[in-house]
Amino acid sequence: MAAFRPGEAAEAYRQAYELTHDPALLYNMGRALEALEDYPAALVRYEDFARLATADLRAKVPKLDETIEALRARVSRLTVVCNVPGARVLVREKSVGQTAEHGEPLVVTLVAGKAALEVDADGYTPFQRSLALPGGGDVAVDVQLVPKALAGLLVVASEPTGGVVFVDGHELGNAPVETSVGAGNHQVAVRLQGFVDKTTTVVVGVGERRAVTLDLRESPPITKQWWFWTGIGVIVATGVGVTVAALTERSPGSGSLLPGRTSAP
Repeated sequence: MAAFRPGEAAEAYRQAYELTHDPALLYNMGRALEALEDYPAALVRYEDFARLATADLRAKVPKLDETIEALRARVSRLTVVCNVPGARVLVREKSVGQTAEHGEPLVVTLVAGKAALEVDADGYTPFQRSLALPGGGDVAVDVQLVPKALAGLLVVASEPTGGVVFVDGHELGNAPVETSVGAGNHQVAVRLQGFVDKTTTVVVGVGERRAVTLDLRESPPITKQWWFWTGIGVIVATGVGVTVAALTERSPGSGSLLPGRTSAP
């Protein structure tokens, strides 16, 4: 650590701890891992130190609780459930484990922030999704891998670019997005702040690469046109005037016309 080689220091502390089980080495490991920006692993070591250290040893780290809370705000928990057991799960191009049997979730703790998730298995088209992992929060992803013999490729773009893409209700990230889907009909939606949401249905065939662009700059529906509500306001105002006139009309027996006259003097 003194020579600014935290990777070597973390490994040395790990080996020393295996020999001595001295809790102080857990704290040292945490410091080295934090310097490496491996916040999930550093958090585990700090929490182990807090649990195993004596009161006197803990007293030497007066701001331990603040350090732990700060690290918790920098990590996120990702839960992946997949229909295919044994599928490889990669986050930011790094393997984080495999999907379990019987639909059991794979739960991993990661550094918060933007991340690319990929899940793949032999004989299936890879699943890819862009994620925003919230600091101190959780994200759950339900992965449905499609056999290559039954899949097609769907490419979604937006004008202007950067709209958030949803396919069959699942958020896939910012356009342009390319994803594998089962053959058949799929609902595609794009949302972008300041524009009207667009939704369409796309049919993808087996082995087909289907590209679609949703133009968010097209005219909004009639109900979002300014003149539509202005027109409605005029009609409503006119209706109110007619109603007021009907309600204030005098009764037949209280008129001011003299007998035999058709108009007022």
